[in-house]
Amino acid sequence: MKPESFAMPDFETAMLLATGGDERIALKEGRNLYGCSPWPERDLVEFGSSTASTISEGAYRKVCSLRKRIGHDRVGAAFFELRSQFADLFGMAERSVLFCESGTDAHRIACEMLKPDLVLMVEAGETGKGVPLALSGAKVLQVPIRDPDGRPRDPGLIDADFARLAREGAKDGKRVLLVQTDVSKTGMIAPSYSLTTSLKTGRIAEILVDACQFRISGKTLLACRQRGFMVALTGSKFFTGPTFSGALVFPDEPFDAPVLEENFGLLLRWEAALFEMKAFLFREQGHEDFFAGFAKGIAERLEADPAFFPVPVPAIDRSALAAEKSWDSIASVFPFMLRKKGRFLGREEALAVHSGMRRQRFVLGQPVYPGTGAALRISSSARLALLGGADEILHLAMQALDKAAWLASDLG
Repeated sequence: MKPESFAMPDFETAMLLATGGDERIALKEGRNLYGCSPWPERDLVEFGSSTASTISEGAYRKVCSLRKRIGHDRVGAAFFELRSQFADLFGMAERSVLFCESGTDAHRIACEMLKPDLVLMVEAGETGKGVPLALSGAKVLQVPIRDPDGRPRDPGLIDADFARLAREGAKDGKRVLLVQTDVSKTGMIAPSYSLTTSLKTGRIAEILVDACQFRISGKTLLACRQRGFMVALTGSKFFTGPTFSGALVFPDEPFDAPVLEENFGLLLRWEAALFEMKAFLFREQGHEDFFAGFAKGIAERLEADPAFFPVPVPAIDRSALAAEKSWDSIASVFPFMLRKKGRFLGREEALAVHSGMRRQRFVLGQPVYPGTGAALRISSSARLALLGGADEILHLAMQALDKAAWLASDLG
């Protein structure tokens, strides 16, 4: 299927972008499992960065240039160069970052390196179905962070559950790995950084921060590393690079990290992600105003319009890290349920609305299922922050919500 809205300069590059992952990025009728094509689509209005994004025109030109410049012979050297660029962007040594296929892969590598007997994590529905599988080899216990009705559990109770399980495991002589989620599919942080800092300091648990949405600033990333935490990241959510661009970041203390296998598709995907990161980080002025304006506008619409029910999300709290506040202190993922004739849409209906939105050239995050409900997600992203002011982007977001409400009302 050829794109109509973009004069594609290099078909081979597009095909390479869909290699070096698993079946989720394999193309079917020109799209991967997340509905994204491996080339830009100029007419798409994208608010689905909580799931995946289609590559931008600027990033696509960048990866086309890289592919032509290096061919297949210098992939290893090019990876070292990209790793150096990433390290410079976030103020760390090159040895502190390992690129990998996906966020799930980053979890697997961390587990292989730390060799825990017990892994503690939030419920898989808030992170990804593949995460518990990636942590196989250890006993995995999941702690719910929402009640059965979908409302967030009390943070103190969540912390108490994690603390009890970690201390019981350590008391029994188990090596404990706690996966700190920042942020989850529905925008939550759990457990608290106060707890994970205490458990790490007390040598009760090793900490892996699941920041695969990469909705954390460089200051937050540094604060995590300074506390001895590993951090799993991707370039494909907030930063809108192509799907399957993962990374595992290490603290300053040395780790015996595995050697990266040459993977041309992964190289090109990270080239695209770094293009987006540089554009965003080199022009940080105004980002807080943009995200604050977007968050305010979306929250007001979801609260006021009876077609929607905003899924409650606690305020972002990283105060225990004592990092300087930045744009990442503002919510950027907004889950909501749709109403039709006084009831909430079910799972199949939410999926139908999500698919219908793409046919209308609007993209939202795939449905998630807090409690017994089905919620779509509208999200801001690094790319949106550079496309225009909050008012301009909010106007498009309101159109997206209008479409979602109309599609919900039109379901049979």
